[in-house]
Amino acid sequence: MWIITQLSYDNVDNKGVVAAHWRYAHHDGKFGANVEGSCNFTPDPDDPNYIPFENLTHDIVLEWVHAAIDKDEIEARVLARVEKKKANAATNSNTGLPWL
Repeated sequence: MWIITQLSYDNVDNKGVVAAHWRYAHHDGKFGANVEGSCNFTPDPDDPNYIPFENLTHDIVLEWVHAAIDKDEIEARVLARVEKKKANAATNSNTGLPWL
């Protein structure tokens, strides 16, 4: 699941987004992994495609992030971490108490 965790903006009047902080997480049963990052932007209020801060949605900012990063590589890396955890769990000994 992709999520935008925070936005950084340049000033109070314009609130041009200068950074989007994101997280990608994948869970498969009891095994999970995630990665976090951020993307920097240079807002230009004179650009015809500029979107005012108050009109931004999660989906719009997520599109910006996906355009700025290698989405497929990040998803593959996180999935590989989950698969490695699953494989390790199958081959390693575990601890626990049956009455808890």
